[in-house]
Amino acid sequence: GRRLDRVLVVAPASTLDNWAREIDLWSRRLLNNDGVADRVFHLFRLAKSVDERRRVAKSWAARGGVLLLSYELFGTLVVGGQKRHRGFFRTHVAEAADVVVCDEAHRVKREKARLATALSAVGTARRVGLTGTPVQNNLGEFYAMLSWARPLLLDERRAFDARFAEPIAAGLFDDSSKRDVTRSKRRMAVLHTLLEPVVHRRGAALLASALPPKHEVVVYCRLTDVQRRLYGERLAIWERGGDDKSG
Repeated sequence: GRRLDRVLVVAPASTLDNWAREIDLWSRRLLNNDGVADRVFHLFRLAKSVDERRRVAKSWAARGGVLLLSYELFGTLVVGGQKRHRGFFRTHVAEAADVVVCDEAHRVKREKARLATALSAVGTARRVGLTGTPVQNNLGEFYAMLSWARPLLLDERRAFDARFAEPIAAGLFDDSSKRDVTRSKRRMAVLHTLLEPVVHRRGAALLASALPPKHEVVVYCRLTDVQRRLYGERLAIWERGGDDKSG
């Protein structure tokens, strides 16, 4: 099959440095200390001006490697800015990638938002979305994420809401009827089965053997004089049945 030379990672800006470190660490382990640091293009760090970003993107598209981009910058480059620059970055970034990885993929919230529009320009079908948000927490976000990662897998949004989102939500309330709870569980089970080939769930147990034992230590500290005085005043207010409105 086609070689996967160009990997695009789109992630929150605060995680990009960690992505760079992890890529270097694991590439050294897998390639016998021959890391790929020279082929990790951290666009947010390497280039500030549009011309510099064009040069970095062009080099990545030609040489291959891993291109790291924040969500905000990716959206700006692909669907924002001047038309001539949009076309360049769409061709040399969105359409050039062989694999696209979206970290915190639940940020692809609304299908018509700018970020979703930019991600829809991705040419490859090799799309990976990473999220720590459980399916049932927000089915709207989940639908947007899955619609990007695997287009046409789910029905259009209105049909998805009627078939899954609404009946599942109806059974999640404290006062939901037994009928709604039963229907909610059944719809969730059907959805899980439908998504099983493309959604890979990994819990904390996966890391249990790789992490050291967890130890919890409770440390008691004495209150300072100021803390003791403030605590006493707070208790006095409660005992009087009042409330402190001063903030």
